Amino acid sequence: MRRTVVTLIALMLLLFSVSCSTTNERMAVSEADTAGLETGECNLPSSLEITAIDIGQGDATLVASPESLLLVDCGETSWNSHKGADKVDSVIKTKYGENCNVIDYVIITHMHLDHVGYVGNGGIWDLVNNKGYVIREKTLLRNYEDNVGTADGTYEKWRAHLESPEGSSRLEPVTASLGSSQVDMGYVGQEKIDVRIVAVDGRTASRPGGARPEILGDHRRDKYPPSENDYSLGFVISLGNFQMFFGGDMDGEDQRGPSFKYHDVESFVAHEVGDVEILRVNHHGSSHSTNHRFVQFLRPEVSIISAGDSNTYGHPSQKVLNRLKEARSEVYLTERGDPSRDIGSATVAGDVEIVVSPDGSSFTVEDKQYFSMPP
Repeated sequence: MRRTVVTLIALMLLLFSVSCSTTNERMAVSEADTAGLETGECNLPSSLEITAIDIGQGDATLVASPESLLLVDCGETSWNSHKGADKVDSVIKTKYGENCNVIDYVIITHMHLDHVGYVGNGGIWDLVNNKGYVIREKTLLRNYEDNVGTADGTYEKWRAHLESPEGSSRLEPVTASLGSSQVDMGYVGQEKIDVRIVAVDGRTASRPGGARPEILGDHRRDKYPPSENDYSLGFVISLGNFQMFFGGDMDGEDQRGPSFKYHDVESFVAHEVGDVEILRVNHHGSSHSTNHRFVQFLRPEVSIISAGDSNTYGHPSQKVLNRLKEARSEVYLTERGDPSRDIGSATVAGDVEIVVSPDGSSFTVEDKQYFSMPP
């Protein structure tokens, strides 16, 4: 009996020793990886750079400052594609170094395939799980738990992933809140880069209870639930007098589709934003976004539209192109889009490169210079 007890104790000590050794090895590897990443292998720019990346019929924008990288969406054109992630990876490596694999912040404007990709295949999931990117600070996204409209497969997959131990630890998800407290892009010289969230889940600063309160809550049982687009996160990046608005697929009309409803959120967001230098045009220039009131309030000097060649959605809409032309906004497209559209003097640029001067007084788009106006 005594021999048996001694043997058992010896086995337990051995197992404990192996377990400790394995744990220490894992900690050492983790610490080594973190130390390597913290050296900041990214060759960041001396001022603010923004790249609207051409991923076809989808959205992805990279924002780089002297101190950090922010990725706004990383969509795919189909559920089993990772071409969007491939393109984002290529742009990061080309611009900021082959060893650049740290993204400080990710903003997911909403959970549609063409903005976030599909879990298990592409988009942000592929960047983190297959391409080795690390989210250093956080991933900001809307309150997808309490506010649910058209919950498709992309939404359900992402919801499950974000709530899993793997998704939570790798993406560091945080629910977005109104204001400028959640993203710190640092400074360019003495000028602070401000990232101000002006809309999320249909809420704005002047209407925190909801610009369209009827979209709040869980509507999965509704005959015509709100579109996922209605919940899009909208924000403004500014440096000095330079301001640029991002709104995901934010809607600008009340309209009923075959199995959902669009709600005009843009009109309530417009006065929260005011004049901007650049507009990242909502919903690829669709007919029910970028409404007249919105354009008149923002008065963008430059507008950027992401739309895929010969897409089946009719993007960009002719009335949106006309509206931007009437506002004297110079239009850049990542691709030509619907070939039937009269794009006039718009520039089809592929990736659209923006560089802001250190004090924000001027900026270039595809090397063409513009001047920022006081807000």
